[in-house]
Amino acid sequence: MKKIYLDMDGVLARFDKAENALARFDNERGFFKSLEVTEFAKRIARIRNTERFYILSASPNEVADSDKLDWIKENPSNIKIENVIFVRSGKDKANYANEDAVLFDDYTENLDYFRNKNGRVVKVINKHSGIKRDYSNWQKVVSY
Repeated sequence: MKKIYLDMDGVLARFDKAENALARFDNERGFFKSLEVTEFAKRIARIRNTERFYILSASPNEVADSDKLDWIKENPSNIKIENVIFVRSGKDKANYANEDAVLFDDYTENLDYFRNKNGRVVKVINKHSGIKRDYSNWQKVVSY
């Protein structure tokens, strides 16, 4: 079965809207719980069959894991809790890559690792991710 992996910070949750997000995310209790929902997440919530959707999020520690789970429970995503995966490093997301997997992420390095393990990737643009190079040659995900 094809799997669609969604990053949380910057893809489902508005990490880019939080003040001083990069300085706060790894040590502030409750930080993740306070993030706004993205329009993309609202669209995912309208999909009826999300069994092949997974949240694949790098999380710095168990406190952040708990905050992120609370956010997921309180905000629309329509993704089962059992389909939530936390890894300690973004590059560890590549452990879930294969030719039947696609990763939506805003962080280029995570996408590079995933793509190098034969996964498909979609770059999400926000104020923290930006465009640092040409992505036109990346394999596009069509009717996935």
